[in-house]
Amino acid sequence: MKRLFVLFIFVLTFWSSTSAFSDGFQKGTEAYDRGDYETALKVFKPLAEKGDADAQFNVGLLYLRGQGVTQDYNVAVKWFRLAADQGYTKAQYNMGIAHNRGAGAKKDEKASFHWNKLAAEGGHAGAQFQLAYAYAVGEVVPHDLLRAYIWFSFAAEQGVDNAAGNRDYAVEQMSASQVLEARKMARECKENNYQGC
Repeated sequence: MKRLFVLFIFVLTFWSSTSAFSDGFQKGTEAYDRGDYETALKVFKPLAEKGDADAQFNVGLLYLRGQGVTQDYNVAVKWFRLAADQGYTKAQYNMGIAHNRGAGAKKDEKASFHWNKLAAEGGHAGAQFQLAYAYAVGEVVPHDLLRAYIWFSFAAEQGVDNAAGNRDYAVEQMSASQVLEARKMARECKENNYQGC
Protein backbone atom coordinates (compact mmCIF):
# COMPACT_ATOMS: atom_id res chain seq x y z
CA MET A 1 0.00 0.00 0.00
CA LYS A 2 2.87 2.37 0.86
CA ARG A 3 4.47 1.78 -2.57
CA LEU A 4 1.18 2.49 -4.31
CA PHE A 5 0.84 5.79 -2.39
CA VAL A 6 4.42 6.80 -3.31
CA LEU A 7 3.75 5.95 -6.96
CA PHE A 8 0.56 8.01 -6.86
CA ILE A 9 2.44 11.00 -5.40
CA PHE A 10 5.17 10.65 -8.08
CA VAL A 11 2.60 10.53 -10.90
CA LEU A 12 0.68 13.46 -9.43
CA THR A 13 3.88 15.49 -9.06
CA PHE A 14 4.99 14.69 -12.61
CA TRP A 15 1.56 15.53 -14.01
CA SER A 16 1.43 18.80 -12.08
CA SER A 17 4.89 19.89 -13.22
CA THR A 18 4.12 18.97 -16.83
CA SER A 19 0.90 20.95 -16.64
CA ALA A 20 2.73 23.94 -15.16
CA PHE A 21 5.33 23.73 -17.93
CA SER A 22 2.69 23.68 -20.66
CA ASP A 23 0.59 26.45 -19.02
CA GLY A 24 3.67 28.64 -18.69
CA PHE A 25 4.81 27.84 -22.18
CA GLN A 26 1.37 28.75 -23.54
CA LYS A 27 1.53 32.11 -21.76
CA GLY A 28 4.94 32.74 -23.31
CA THR A 29 3.65 31.82 -26.76
CA GLU A 30 0.65 34.13 -26.36
CA ALA A 31 2.92 36.99 -25.27
CA TYR A 32 5.21 36.36 -28.25
CA ASP A 33 2.27 36.30 -30.65
CA ARG A 34 1.13 39.70 -29.27
CA GLY A 35 4.62 41.09 -29.86
CA ASP A 36 5.23 41.33 -26.11
CA TYR A 37 8.73 39.87 -26.33
CA GLU A 38 9.85 41.02 -22.87
CA THR A 39 7.03 39.02 -21.26
CA ALA A 40 7.72 36.06 -23.54
CA LEU A 41 11.34 36.07 -22.38
CA LYS A 42 10.29 36.31 -18.71
CA VAL A 43 8.08 33.25 -19.21
CA PHE A 44 10.38 31.16 -21.42
CA LYS A 45 13.68 31.78 -19.62
CA PRO A 46 12.83 30.01 -16.31
CA LEU A 47 11.45 27.06 -18.28
CA ALA A 48 14.61 27.04 -20.40
CA GLU A 49 16.79 27.10 -17.30
CA LYS A 50 14.90 24.03 -16.05
CA GLY A 51 15.80 22.19 -19.25
CA ASP A 52 12.71 22.61 -21.43
CA ALA A 53 14.02 22.30 -25.00
CA ASP A 54 11.10 24.20 -26.55
CA ALA A 55 11.71 27.11 -24.19
CA GLN A 56 15.49 26.95 -24.78
CA PHE A 57 14.89 27.18 -28.52
CA ASN A 58 12.50 30.11 -28.09
CA VAL A 59 14.91 32.01 -25.83
CA GLY A 60 17.55 31.42 -28.50
CA LEU A 61 15.24 32.88 -31.15
CA LEU A 62 14.56 35.96 -29.06
CA TYR A 63 18.31 36.62 -28.76
CA LEU A 64 18.91 35.77 -32.41
CA ARG A 65 16.29 38.24 -33.57
CA GLY A 66 16.86 40.85 -30.87
CA GLN A 67 13.25 40.67 -29.74
CA GLY A 68 12.80 41.96 -26.21
CA VAL A 69 16.58 41.83 -25.71
CA THR A 70 19.69 43.18 -27.36
CA GLN A 71 20.53 40.93 -30.30
CA ASP A 72 23.32 38.56 -29.28
CA TYR A 73 24.31 35.63 -31.49
CA ASN A 74 26.54 34.13 -28.82
CA VAL A 75 23.71 33.94 -26.29
CA ALA A 76 21.34 32.66 -28.98
CA VAL A 77 23.75 29.85 -29.85
CA LYS A 78 24.16 28.97 -26.17
CA TRP A 79 20.41 28.33 -25.91
CA PHE A 80 20.20 26.58 -29.28
CA ARG A 81 23.02 24.26 -28.22
CA LEU A 82 21.17 23.26 -25.04
CA ALA A 83 18.05 22.41 -27.04
CA ALA A 84 20.05 20.75 -29.83
CA ASP A 85 21.80 18.48 -27.33
CA GLN A 86 18.33 17.25 -26.37
CA GLY A 87 17.56 16.31 -29.98
CA TYR A 88 15.49 19.38 -30.87
CA THR A 89 15.79 19.40 -34.67
CA LYS A 90 15.13 23.12 -35.25
CA ALA A 91 17.90 23.94 -32.78
CA GLN A 92 20.23 21.43 -34.45
CA TYR A 93 19.56 23.12 -37.78
CA ASN A 94 20.25 26.55 -36.25
CA MET A 95 23.53 25.19 -34.86
CA GLY A 96 24.42 24.10 -38.40
CA ILE A 97 23.66 27.59 -39.72
CA ALA A 98 25.63 29.23 -36.89
CA HIS A 99 28.72 27.15 -37.67
CA ASN A 100 28.27 27.68 -41.40
CA ARG A 101 28.15 31.46 -41.04
CA GLY A 102 30.38 31.85 -38.02
CA ALA A 103 27.63 33.78 -36.23
CA GLY A 104 27.70 33.06 -32.50
CA ALA A 105 29.81 29.97 -33.10
CA LYS A 106 33.18 29.28 -34.67
CA LYS A 107 32.95 29.04 -38.46
CA ASP A 108 33.40 25.32 -38.93
CA GLU A 109 32.01 23.46 -41.94
CA LYS A 110 32.48 20.04 -40.33
CA ALA A 111 30.50 21.12 -37.26
CA SER A 112 27.87 22.61 -39.57
CA PHE A 113 27.61 19.29 -41.42
CA HIS A 114 27.36 17.39 -38.12
CA TRP A 115 24.44 19.49 -36.86
CA ASN A 116 22.69 19.49 -40.23
CA LYS A 117 23.00 15.70 -40.41
CA LEU A 118 21.35 15.32 -37.00
CA ALA A 119 18.54 17.71 -37.97
CA ALA A 120 18.11 16.05 -41.38
CA GLU A 121 17.81 12.65 -39.73
CA GLY A 122 15.15 14.22 -37.52
CA GLY A 123 13.19 15.24 -40.63
CA HIS A 124 14.11 18.95 -40.86
CA ALA A 125 13.63 19.96 -44.51
CA GLY A 126 16.17 22.81 -44.53
CA ALA A 127 18.81 20.56 -42.99
CA GLN A 128 18.04 17.87 -45.55
CA PHE A 129 18.74 20.40 -48.29
CA GLN A 130 21.98 21.53 -46.63
CA LEU A 131 23.11 17.91 -46.27
CA ALA A 132 22.32 17.18 -49.92
CA TYR A 133 24.26 20.26 -50.97
CA ALA A 134 27.28 19.15 -48.94
CA TYR A 135 27.26 15.77 -50.67
CA ALA A 136 26.77 17.38 -54.09
CA VAL A 137 29.64 19.83 -53.68
CA GLY A 138 31.99 17.44 -51.92
CA GLU A 139 34.09 19.94 -49.99
CA VAL A 140 33.28 18.96 -46.39
CA VAL A 141 32.48 15.32 -47.12
CA PRO A 142 33.39 13.22 -50.15
CA HIS A 143 31.42 14.00 -53.30
CA ASP A 144 28.50 11.54 -53.35
CA LEU A 145 25.75 12.10 -55.91
CA LEU A 146 23.69 9.17 -54.62
CA ARG A 147 23.46 10.68 -51.15
CA ALA A 148 22.89 14.13 -52.66
CA TYR A 149 19.98 12.65 -54.63
CA ILE A 150 18.52 11.04 -51.49
CA TRP A 151 18.57 14.20 -49.38
CA PHE A 152 17.49 16.53 -52.21
CA SER A 153 14.54 14.15 -52.75
CA PHE A 154 13.47 14.36 -49.12
CA ALA A 155 13.82 18.14 -49.09
CA ALA A 156 11.81 18.34 -52.36
CA GLU A 157 9.04 16.23 -50.82
CA GLN A 158 8.74 18.88 -48.11
CA GLY A 159 8.62 21.72 -50.62
CA VAL A 160 12.10 23.22 -50.23
CA ASP A 161 12.81 25.63 -53.07
CA ASN A 162 15.36 24.37 -55.61
CA ALA A 163 15.52 20.89 -54.05
CA ALA A 164 13.72 19.18 -56.96
CA GLY A 165 15.87 21.00 -59.50
CA ASN A 166 19.06 20.04 -57.70
CA ARG A 167 17.87 16.43 -57.41
CA ASP A 168 17.16 16.37 -61.15
CA TYR A 169 20.59 17.84 -61.87
CA ALA A 170 22.17 15.06 -59.79
CA VAL A 171 20.21 12.51 -61.86
CA GLU A 172 21.67 13.99 -65.05
CA GLN A 173 25.17 13.37 -63.67
CA MET A 174 24.52 9.70 -62.76
CA SER A 175 24.29 6.52 -64.78
CA ALA A 176 20.97 4.66 -65.01
CA SER A 177 22.19 2.04 -62.53
CA GLN A 178 23.26 4.75 -60.08
CA VAL A 179 19.81 6.35 -60.30
CA LEU A 180 18.16 3.01 -59.53
CA GLU A 181 20.53 2.51 -56.60
CA ALA A 182 19.88 6.04 -55.30
CA ARG A 183 16.10 5.49 -55.45
CA LYS A 184 16.47 2.19 -53.61
CA MET A 185 18.67 3.83 -50.96
CA ALA A 186 16.10 6.64 -50.58
CA ARG A 187 13.26 4.15 -50.01
CA GLU A 188 15.32 2.27 -47.42
CA CYS A 189 16.35 5.49 -45.73
CA LYS A 190 12.74 6.65 -45.46
CA GLU A 191 11.66 3.23 -44.10
CA ASN A 192 14.35 3.63 -41.41
CA ASN A 193 13.14 7.15 -40.47
CA TYR A 194 16.13 8.84 -42.13
CA GLN A 195 18.66 6.88 -40.08
CA GLY A 196 21.82 5.39 -41.61
CA CYS A 197 21.45 7.15 -44.95
